[in-house]
Amino acid sequence: MPDCINPTLILAHANAWVGTPFSRRAALRGAGADCIGLVRGIYRELTGQNIEPPAWNGDWYDGPTNPIFDGLYSHAQPVALDGVKPGHIITYRVGHKRAAHVAILTAEGAIHAWEVGGVKETLPLFGREITSAWGLPCADGYESGPAELDINDCMAVIYRDGKGYHAEISELLTGAPLALTQSYASQAAALAALDPIYPNIECVE
Repeated sequence: MPDCINPTLILAHANAWVGTPFSRRAALRGAGADCIGLVRGIYRELTGQNIEPPAWNGDWYDGPTNPIFDGLYSHAQPVALDGVKPGHIITYRVGHKRAAHVAILTAEGAIHAWEVGGVKETLPLFGREITSAWGLPCADGYESGPAELDINDCMAVIYRDGKGYHAEISELLTGAPLALTQSYASQAAALAALDPIYPNIECVE
C-alpha cells in the first residue's frame, strides 16, 4: 500500500481554498467548488491527477449508492478514527441522513464547501460525529515524510518540463520528496498558486 500525502500539505492547500465560492461539481480554487470538488481540487494540486466529478443528484444521499464513498474507496485510503489528525479527509452526517458531507479536518474544526459561504473553516466541528477518515495516496516515488511535518520546513521547487511548470515539494532537512504538483501554464501561474501555501519557493530554469 503506498504512503499517503502528508496531512500537513493537504491542510496547507485546504487553507488556500478558503473563500472559494460554492459551485456544484466544480473544483477550481478561487472560482468554485462543492465539498467533493474541494477534495478533488486539492488532490489535483498535489498529484497532477484529475478525478471526474460524480453526476449530480439532489437526493443522492437517500439513494442506493453514495458518490462520496464511491470516490473515496476508489481514490483514497481509509484512516483509523483513533489516528485522525488535521489534514485528513473526514465524512460526517448532515441531520439524520447517512454520511453526506466531506471536509478537511483542522485543529479546531474543518474546512469544507457549503452552499452558504462557499469554502470556509467552521469551528468547532459542527457538533457532528466523524463517520470516517481518509488519506490521499502519494504518487509513485513520493513519501509521507515525518509525522510532525511543519509547512515551514517544506520547499517548493518550480521547474519547467515538457508539459509546463511543475513544483516538487520536499522536506528541507532531508530532501525527502513529498509531492509533485499539477502542471501550470507559466512560472508566474505556478508562483501565484503556490505562494499562498509554501513559505520556501525556488524557481529553476
